[in-house]
Amino acid sequence: MRISDLESYLATVYKAGTGNRGRVSVLLLGAPGIGKSLTCYSLAQRLAKALGKEFIDYNDDQAEKILAQPEKYFVFADFRLTECEPSDLLGIPREVDGAVRFSPLLWAKCLSKSAGLLLLDEITNVQRPDVITSAYKLIFDRKAGWTRFHDDVMIVACGNRPEESSVASMLPVPLISRMLVITVEPPTVQSWADWMTSTYGDDWDRRTYAFMKRFEDENYLIQVPKKPETLEAYPVPRTWSVASLLMHKGVCSDDTLVGLLGYEVGTKLEAFLKVNVDIEELIRTPEGFARLDLDGKYMVAVMLGTWISKHIQDPKKAYPLLDAMSQESKEFLVLTCMSMQKKSLIQFLRHLFTYQPSYKDVLSEIAIKLKDEIAG
Repeated sequence: MRISDLESYLATVYKAGTGNRGRVSVLLLGAPGIGKSLTCYSLAQRLAKALGKEFIDYNDDQAEKILAQPEKYFVFADFRLTECEPSDLLGIPREVDGAVRFSPLLWAKCLSKSAGLLLLDEITNVQRPDVITSAYKLIFDRKAGWTRFHDDVMIVACGNRPEESSVASMLPVPLISRMLVITVEPPTVQSWADWMTSTYGDDWDRRTYAFMKRFEDENYLIQVPKKPETLEAYPVPRTWSVASLLMHKGVCSDDTLVGLLGYEVGTKLEAFLKVNVDIEELIRTPEGFARLDLDGKYMVAVMLGTWISKHIQDPKKAYPLLDAMSQESKEFLVLTCMSMQKKSLIQFLRHLFTYQPSYKDVLSEIAIKLKDEIAG
């Protein structure tokens, strides 16, 4: 399943579950850095909104508030299992009236009273059998020690396959048989760019998007090392996001790019960024587009999307350059559109289709998807 489809799917699974016996636990398996954990966080926010509850990213300081009005909240509790002790999951043994009992931790008490989502991250990377055994009880019995979770708590575990992590291990058959196992595929370059735009708006450097579209056949979005261990960085969606945010702030030295994306991809991106494109000059003299090399043309396509967004009330100065790009290849015009935020894109397409109705055919897939909003 594509990461872009995962949140909606898990929301459907959550809504289909009823009670402690009917609510299935989920195991998400996929490469590191593709957004599994982040999707769970977004899912929790989505479910909170759907249930009319206030979302809380749990910490102990909020426990008193949650327990005072548990029905008011949807609690997201995130455990990185590689950092846990068994007592973090099951509770602390205490002597009470001459007998030992497990006193539940605050997070467990909160999830026993409130709806929520419990994320057990890095489950395949845990090296301690006692921690794995403790995690099993959470998944098997929906309990932390003797404290049973609320019926509306969903449990999601995340992990990597052995080929994706040198420390990843197989899980026992009985555990797998008690979970819905989903293999999560990386996002496409476009879905990653759409997520960046929806999350950060214009506050990220779209030249990374232009670079990955330019070399899309090379699959630079994610390249997990073939060796089981490494000290060199490698590109995954998470590191591309960090690189794009830093570049937007002017931090784009070769050390930064190599340190985030590895030597091969980092140095190639650095060379791509040296392409000298004057978008204002090309808007004035669009015939110059044909003289650019391929790197420059990809760079122009994305830069023009940014320019149009800034001049969305009157983008007609860009039309001659759009015509020149369209004559060269439909791909450049599509890239310009897909680099824009949805609101700006809708406004722009209204202007563009009025200027040249035939562009509806060139951009047919986009036009069909946004037909009602463009018409409105």
